[in-house]
Amino acid sequence: MLNEIINMEDGYVLAYKKPECFSKYHNIYYCGKYSNYFFRDSLKDAFERTQYLDSGHLIYKDNKIVGGLFIKPNFMADFFIISPFNDYEVLLEKLLKYLKTISILKEKIIIQDVVEELVPFYEKNNCTIFEKGFWMIRNTENINCIIPKEYELENINDSNKVKIAEVIINSYSANPAMKNISKKQEYIEQIERFFKYTSDKPTLYESSKVIKLKDTKEIIGVIMYMEYENNPLIMELAVEPKYQGKGIGSILLKNSINKLNRNYQSVRLFVHEGNVAIKLYEKLSFAKNKSLNNLYLK
Repeated sequence: MLNEIINMEDGYVLAYKKPECFSKYHNIYYCGKYSNYFFRDSLKDAFERTQYLDSGHLIYKDNKIVGGLFIKPNFMADFFIISPFNDYEVLLEKLLKYLKTISILKEKIIIQDVVEELVPFYEKNNCTIFEKGFWMIRNTENINCIIPKEYELENINDSNKVKIAEVIINSYSANPAMKNISKKQEYIEQIERFFKYTSDKPTLYESSKVIKLKDTKEIIGVIMYMEYENNPLIMELAVEPKYQGKGIGSILLKNSINKLNRNYQSVRLFVHEGNVAIKLYEKLSFAKNKSLNNLYLK
């Protein structure tokens, strides 16, 4: 597809552009326009996504740019149009038709990160939602955190990475909202990457903790952070199923927010629709945005 011009008929043409070029349009007409969905502070950080996907295409109508998107076999994302062009639905129909021609039809065709207000256009074109979620955000103003005497917090270290991976799997397996659960080795590798990532970010490392039963030293919960767009982002927040509903997640969150307050103004997370943790986040004053949706094209 690289350097190829695709004729979609009726004067519409699709053309691949290198990230340096495509991002100039993507940053403004998708990231900028829908920034409230993502709580994005800096448009330039979206360039990493453009580089990673490297499938940005601009759409021309009679030699004038009218929109763009990421598109490659079995995948489409971030479709935007540019004013004064306004026929979103007609163009979407052409793009989905083209997507089918380049995809392996025996495999799932995924359309990623469709903002809530545009979902009806996709549903009219034989697309169905399989995953819905929300970005949430909170300031890092100190919050009262009392750790009951039967628990203790500890830094994440290499010796407990296997147990942490097991806690994450157990927690997510008990949550109907979590539909994509990785294997234990993948979570172990993620924890190893966490060590490398936080090696020069002490605040993020200190904010990430496991919580143990003081008498048995059993790990029953974990919270882990990374940095995204210069803000802390919760990578994992998990509690063993039999200890859920006892305030463990609240302790981990409150403690981490107080530590993040030293160097950051806000903290973010992404949560799937139906996750019972949404109630906890809202109780702790996290603001929930409109939904982002992943769909299958039938």
